Amino acid sequence: MYIHGHFYNEWNDRIEVHILTHGDRGQELEIGEGSEIDWTDDPVDITSEVSDTFDVLLRHQASVRLLVRNFVPDFFCASCRDAVVNIYREGKCLFAGFVEPQTYSQGYNEEQDEIELSCIDVLTALQYAKYGNVGALGVLYGVVKASASQRTMLDIIKEIMADMTAGLDIKGGHSLRFLYDGSRAVDSLTANRHAVFGQLSVSELLFLGSDEDEVWQQDEVLEEMLKYLNLHIVQDGFTFYIFSWESVKGNDSIYWRDIVGGERLPMNRRTVDISTKNVTGTDTTISVGEVFNQILLTCKIESVESVIESPLDDDLLKSPFSNKQKYMTEYSCDGEGKRAIGAFDAITHGNPTDYDGAKTTDWFMQVMGNAQWSFPRNGKGNLMELYCSDNRNQQVLPNILGTEPGTAIVALGKVERKSAGTDNSPVSKVPMTNYLVVSVNGNGEDRDEHKVYPNEATLKAGIPCAVYTGNTTGGVFSPSDENTTNYIVLSGKIVLNPVMAVTDTFKAIYNYKPTFHYNPLLGGGINQWWHRTVPSRDNSDGRYYTQRWWRAETPGSEPQWDEATAHAGAFYGNRTGGI
Repeated sequence: MYIHGHFYNEWNDRIEVHILTHGDRGQELEIGEGSEIDWTDDPVDITSEVSDTFDVLLRHQASVRLLVRNFVPDFFCASCRDAVVNIYREGKCLFAGFVEPQTYSQGYNEEQDEIELSCIDVLTALQYAKYGNVGALGVLYGVVKASASQRTMLDIIKEIMADMTAGLDIKGGHSLRFLYDGSRAVDSLTANRHAVFGQLSVSELLFLGSDEDEVWQQDEVLEEMLKYLNLHIVQDGFTFYIFSWESVKGNDSIYWRDIVGGERLPMNRRTVDISTKNVTGTDTTISVGEVFNQILLTCKIESVESVIESPLDDDLLKSPFSNKQKYMTEYSCDGEGKRAIGAFDAITHGNPTDYDGAKTTDWFMQVMGNAQWSFPRNGKGNLMELYCSDNRNQQVLPNILGTEPGTAIVALGKVERKSAGTDNSPVSKVPMTNYLVVSVNGNGEDRDEHKVYPNEATLKAGIPCAVYTGNTTGGVFSPSDENTTNYIVLSGKIVLNPVMAVTDTFKAIYNYKPTFHYNPLLGGGINQWWHRTVPSRDNSDGRYYTQRWWRAETPGSEPQWDEATAHAGAFYGNRTGGI
């Protein structure tokens, strides 16, 4: 229903009231004498709800008092947008808002009953809608949260205000404006001081909470963003002013700019003296409460939640491969004597031995992925996307990490057997542990700074090696000023893997031919590696040690010896990266 009418105040100003319920103009009713609805003696009041200068949203409220002969069900609103109200004075809109929902009541005692419609402006009406319209018909919390992203303050303000102001202009022909005074900027060098809202961003997850009950109301979202910049907003008809009190109290003209349309509107400052010439009645009282000249604010941080998801969060990890597979076998014999090298010969050729210092360790691995993280390869694509598809050749990605810098999430587990020829106990399960592997492939040089690899320059050239792509609150941080540095602290355990020296490559040891490698001092066969031990944690004499690498077409295929992969130098002393 479209209800409208006008009257004249004490100063003979024409006051118009327009009410449109449910967006339906099919039935029209004019307010006035002889109509079903008439004016009371005190028809309209517009009041401000500002309590002090700390208020961010400077809200207004209006009261429309009418005399009605019959019950008007359209005035009873279930939603704040069911009934739109516009109030004009001499053709200028002073108030544009809504009838406050579920506050209307009407008696039935007189021929004409007096009713009062409590009306709220747009800034007040924001409290009746959740961010993203979560909970509205057809808007699901899970869908909104899944699509949450990092957005600029400008985008969020435009979305909130556009949704709430749709259909606000009843008569038509008026444009909504969002004027900003340009009193805040990212830094002192910013040329366009009115662009600050498009230069600051915030994660939507901040407003969505952990469940639907914790979603912020739209007025809380708008207030939080403006409070960050110490700004305030007030509505005047179809115009919204975003300003700071410093601008209002200053002496210079204010240059407003519409943050949506870009329109510029300079405004000269003027002083209005309150006297009997511009007021009606004598019952108005102005009082000043306590005056503050200093405020001391003390903050104590009790706890800080995680600002980004961990790359090793079990709930986020998922492997692109169907299972783990055997990746590498270590052959190790503690000691330096004849028995030790003889046992080393036996275990590297699949023969039994009763030497207690002999040990064979099978390493299993499975490449894992985290949807919130990506791992670039030299700035060219994501390692997971490049080498982890079709459930095939799982060993390729860790092999790359053994030859060049890179990062990946890998689950590792091992099965260890001592005296390989006599220990045939079955292994029912291989315990796996997830690791974030950051490969640098150092050359072991630590004396000559010109030969050290990697050095500072090569490490910086590999940036970024891991990129957080999620949308958890805090993904982007804006320092308060140019002298402030923000840090992200990663907590957890770090394992530094040393460069592994080997007696020789497995291929060289497995394929030796005694006839062609006879040494009159050491003898032939395996004895050519006698005394070529590497450091051992368990034996001061060192150990004989080598690595055998495996490959598999799919995780379910029988692993095959990967002769092309060595990850070690041909002679003792040549050190390159291993697992």
